[in-house]
Amino acid sequence: MGLGPQSSPAFTEHGEPRRRAWWPLIAMGGAAGVAGLVRDVPAAGAIVLLPACAALLFFLLSNPAAWISLFIALSLLLPPLPLRIGADEIPVHPASLVFAAACLVGWVRIREWRIDRNSLSFTSLALLAALAASLPWAFFYSGAVVGAQSVLRWLLLFQGFVVLAWLAWGPVPEGWDDRWLLRTMVAAALLSSAFAIADFIYQFPATVHFSQQYIYLGDAPHRRAQGVFYDAGALGDFCAMMLALILSLGGQARRALRLPGWLLWLSAPPLAIALVLSFSRGPVVNLAVALVALICLRRKSGLSVRGVIGGLALAAAVALCLWLAAPETAARYVLRLEFSLTYFFSYPNEVLSRRLDAWGFLLRFLSEKPSILLLGMGYKSLPYSAYFHTPVVADNMYLSLLVETGVPGLLALFLFCGALLACGYGLSRHSDAGIAGLGSFLFAFWCGQMVQMLSGDILTYWRVTPVYFAILGVALRRSRG
Repeated sequence: MGLGPQSSPAFTEHGEPRRRAWWPLIAMGGAAGVAGLVRDVPAAGAIVLLPACAALLFFLLSNPAAWISLFIALSLLLPPLPLRIGADEIPVHPASLVFAAACLVGWVRIREWRIDRNSLSFTSLALLAALAASLPWAFFYSGAVVGAQSVLRWLLLFQGFVVLAWLAWGPVPEGWDDRWLLRTMVAAALLSSAFAIADFIYQFPATVHFSQQYIYLGDAPHRRAQGVFYDAGALGDFCAMMLALILSLGGQARRALRLPGWLLWLSAPPLAIALVLSFSRGPVVNLAVALVALICLRRKSGLSVRGVIGGLALAAAVALCLWLAAPETAARYVLRLEFSLTYFFSYPNEVLSRRLDAWGFLLRFLSEKPSILLLGMGYKSLPYSAYFHTPVVADNMYLSLLVETGVPGLLALFLFCGALLACGYGLSRHSDAGIAGLGSFLFAFWCGQMVQMLSGDILTYWRVTPVYFAILGVALRRSRG
């Protein structure tokens, strides 16, 4: 039986033809025509940009969940762009502009929010509050410039929590289908990892100042793969996360989520290759811990034979491709892992890239400064502060958070991680196969993240956390029916 006028999307609920919103397109076309007559390039750009922003804002007001797919796609596919203010160059990412528009949309539709009062929402708020409370100390100990940078880095972290809250409890259209968001993530991961591989091969120039990390192939330094990410560690962490997601979703979960298997498995090889080319060891440990946690979750149901065979075949294919295409690179990576495993207990400081020296220095500093132990010296100010007269990088999420935010920040992180693991474990036991698959991923990967936090500042990976939180938000909304 066909749809009548009353139920068709082209008609209103009263049977009248639905008026299409053509005015944004007409306004943009008119602005483009006017801009063509203006000889001043900045003025012409402003004439086009303002109607484009107005059209985007109108679209987001009409489709309150669409910004998340756009935000994630831009954050994974585009690098930050340089904004010159006088002699200074400030990196601005297009995804952050979309987030700014989304904040306005969220404020306009604030009455549609229905936030659950549970351990996850309370600990999320406590973590953000504890980190924000330390921001004034960044200005006090490190000056206005570092303090302002700390505020911006807090806002980058805040974006991920807004994504989580929006998808779990915020305004979405009636009958909103989350499959497009999940497909956007996987497709963007495929393209982003492919670009990271090309970046390693051709060494593309960076759009802004990125973290420069090199390996020596032959006699020449070669920049490690990082793609559009700030550094190679962030790329490796993202690849490990997406691989954990692919391996967590069995056939039943893929069908329940309506995710095509070919898209998932097509994305796996470039993600694995990009993980290797990043030359980051922490994400490899992260992925290994996630797989162990996933096996423990499924110890009763048993592992799928097809899944085990598929995983082994994937690993063999990736190893073969790397060995044939870049034997020197593959050999160097194997030697790096072999050195780490063989000499970890004999020369731990060298294996950990002299992290033990930095950890010992910071622990001695905290013992001499109990006030900083209690209150911190400002979120994300440690590597940039001139307080120590030399840059100090903790490369340890727990220790850096203790120095920067004090005991309240570290305690809030532990409480948040506990609530997140409990939530993921509960979702993994859900009767719906799709929710259970997402819950297994959420629990397993965060176990790996907590281990990787011992050797990296994971909260700075602002492009990774929104993707993870988006998956968490989708699972929570699905679980509420």
